[in-house]
Amino acid sequence: MRVGIFNTAFVGDVALMGQLIDGLHTARHDVVLISNAAGCSLFQFDTRVYEVAKVKKEKGTSKVASVFKIGRQIMALKLDVLLVAHSSFTTGLCAALSGVRKIYSFSGSAVSHFPFEKVDRLNSCHESRRYLELCRNLVDTESFTSARLYIEGDIGLTHFSKVFPQILSHEQVDFFICSPGSVWATKRYPPRQLARLIDRLLTERPVMNCVVSGGPQDRGVIEELFRCFETSCPHHVSSGRIWDAQGCLPLPELVELTRRASFVLTPDSAPLHIASATGTRTFALFGPTSAHTGFGPLAPGSRIIDFPSIVGSRLDCQPCSKHGHHVCPKSHHRCLAELPPDAVAHYLLECLTVP
Repeated sequence: MRVGIFNTAFVGDVALMGQLIDGLHTARHDVVLISNAAGCSLFQFDTRVYEVAKVKKEKGTSKVASVFKIGRQIMALKLDVLLVAHSSFTTGLCAALSGVRKIYSFSGSAVSHFPFEKVDRLNSCHESRRYLELCRNLVDTESFTSARLYIEGDIGLTHFSKVFPQILSHEQVDFFICSPGSVWATKRYPPRQLARLIDRLLTERPVMNCVVSGGPQDRGVIEELFRCFETSCPHHVSSGRIWDAQGCLPLPELVELTRRASFVLTPDSAPLHIASATGTRTFALFGPTSAHTGFGPLAPGSRIIDFPSIVGSRLDCQPCSKHGHHVCPKSHHRCLAELPPDAVAHYLLECLTVP
């Protein structure tokens, strides 16, 4: 069957659909991914995806027209089944206008208002496993139980290798990826502290290198991070081993580079979920959000870095949000601002001594 998966959420959410895609592919369905530009790019090199269909939800006065356009786009795909993985009302409306006869969506969400076949959204498991539940009635038991979370990236690393050939020319180059950005400002570890943390890690590990990654939306925070290397790290002995990969690391290449990295240091954002999908050890900074809602790291050896793990206690206001805020509701941002970089570095270095 031709089975469409419709999800236009943040790229991190789309990355976690790898297990659902795997289950459908193993059961020999033709998987058609319907997503935004970033989501389609993420799975561009994944051979399990039969076809990608890029759609764009407009805002403002153009929103209604875009909903009808997306409905027609999905209709043109001639799907046998459509799985609605995103829970927004607009997504449900697009699906309803597609004319697909069999549509599955999660119960208990804005999409549940539409007359689709409902699937319970499990609360006690990881988000990738919740997505998998959408295909339970479409695959055999073996395909369902054996499905695993992963993504196939661009193994050529064409753009990245032109800028940083030294990483790929020697198999023994040890590097980690730091992704400092997030759509939500309160999820970010303050750049001054992050700079000191990275500098301490590289000082303690003389053969290690750091690749700083991020998209166009992260340019400001990355530029501030590099300014902080100069102002907050007086010795800065590791300056030649910190590489700014902005503009040369498209999403499919980020997937592959993440697979080759020793570990990933990131807030609760898309690189965390890409690392889970590539099985790469992750040190995830959690402040306003909680890893226990189904969005924590899955790779072996991964650790949560938060107030309890570093300071030893929990703030009364933590967690304060499911997704994060642009501004701390309490105006202090203590959950991340009061994590001492030296203490975080010590914790991380201790973890690295354990395989």
